[in-house]
Amino acid sequence: MPGGIVTEACTVAIGIGAGSEQRASIAVTIIGGQTLCLLLTLLVVPVAYSYLAEFESAPWAEWANRIFVKARGALRSNDS
Repeated sequence: MPGGIVTEACTVAIGIGAGSEQRASIAVTIIGGQTLCLLLTLLVVPVAYSYLAEFESAPWAEWANRIFVKARGALRSNDS
């Protein structure tokens, strides 16, 4: 779908004729927005997801979890 939109916007962006200046600027905006959305969806989101998956499986996560559980247990014993 974005490929079709960008293709159509490219033909408008290089158009010649009366009023083409206004249509060309809108077409360039559409091309930029669709390209940015495509890059975010296909590159940034999967890379961020893989980094977060590695971050979760790090060995220090177990150590931090044990400390958190100990601290929570200490707080509960002080409340009693």
